Amino acid sequence: MYLRRTMETKLKKRCEINDEYKWDLTSLFQDEKAFLKTRDDLLNDVANLEQFKGHIVDSADSLYKFLTLDEKIDIQLENLYVYAGMDFDSESVDSDKQARKIMIEKLNEDISDRLSFIVPEILMTSYDEMQALIASDERLHKYAFFFEKLYRYVDHTLSPKEEEIVSKATSAFGTGSDVFYNLDNTDINLGTIKDEDGVEIELTNSNYNRYMNSKKREVRIEAFNHMFNYFKRLQNTFSSSLKGNIKENYFLSSVKKYTNPLEMALYGDNININVYKKLIAIIHDNMDAMYEYMRLNKYINDLEKAFKEKWIDIYPNVGKKSGAYSWGTYQSKPYLLLNYDGTIDSVSTAAHELGHSMHSFYSNLNQTYVYHQYPIFLAEIASTVNETFSNDYLYKQRKRKFYI
Repeated sequence: MYLRRTMETKLKKRCEINDEYKWDLTSLFQDEKAFLKTRDDLLNDVANLEQFKGHIVDSADSLYKFLTLDEKIDIQLENLYVYAGMDFDSESVDSDKQARKIMIEKLNEDISDRLSFIVPEILMTSYDEMQALIASDERLHKYAFFFEKLYRYVDHTLSPKEEEIVSKATSAFGTGSDVFYNLDNTDINLGTIKDEDGVEIELTNSNYNRYMNSKKREVRIEAFNHMFNYFKRLQNTFSSSLKGNIKENYFLSSVKKYTNPLEMALYGDNININVYKKLIAIIHDNMDAMYEYMRLNKYINDLEKAFKEKWIDIYPNVGKKSGAYSWGTYQSKPYLLLNYDGTIDSVSTAAHELGHSMHSFYSNLNQTYVYHQYPIFLAEIASTVNETFSNDYLYKQRKRKFYI
């Protein structure tokens, strides 16, 4: 299978796209019955985990049983959440998919509230006591680094009751993000423009870059004006949603006793703010060295799995989320959402997201669930390296064509 150029003048509905070009999400759930069974199993497991309240660290055996069940719950919830989110992203105008996504988001919020006691209770035990408990049982040894990271949050963790209140408050957050999602995907209408041949076509998020790279300046101007006039008309709505998001971040960083939202965002990966700022400055001062480094490459045979095993949802359709991403769970394939239109820009985007997916593929293959996730500082390395490989290939195959 290959990614071919599409030139349709009207965006297709999801059902009009061949299954060959859609991702296969059955590595998460075979059908709706399996999805609902996992949801029901999850609720039973959450109820059982609540029985550990006040007894998590009674003994090494109690701690191990708690961690095992907690990990099972995380995996189940992750599979449900990612599946519902990806299925919705592929066709956000589908009311059933929207309802499923809302259901799982609400389930996630409820579980977060019910289990908000966990971290405060664990941190009531000193780190020295926890280390002794881990050392006493070989089954707990693999969690040593997990607890090392967890105990960094001692100064940013509130009482169980306060954490429950914060959990309920954060459940009400996210409105700004939801508003932006709908305006940028579900409800967006950019109108029509005329292409290079004078044919009237529907302008969308997915084909915008194609027409911004048109050989005809008039087409580029029309595409630009349609896109940015849409956002200009809604600028107050967009600014309000952004304002709400900023307020949420400042609220959480203040309540959790961080200096500011930037410190809170970097804390999970243990990145000092000064290191973050210095890294940006150093990169800008040493771009030549970066370009040289990025020329290093090697062939990745496993990349073919993305095409053979249908990791990729390739083409745009009505209601599909704009842009592109790589997402999945520890147990699933590292899926990719694309809105591929055959342009150089979309080729570069595919290369970028394939880099993320291969990173996840190898991380899931070589790490246990506890340690499979990687920080953002590592995440963009694989993706940008993959883009560089793609650009290097295109440069070597180039044909000189210029236009204005």
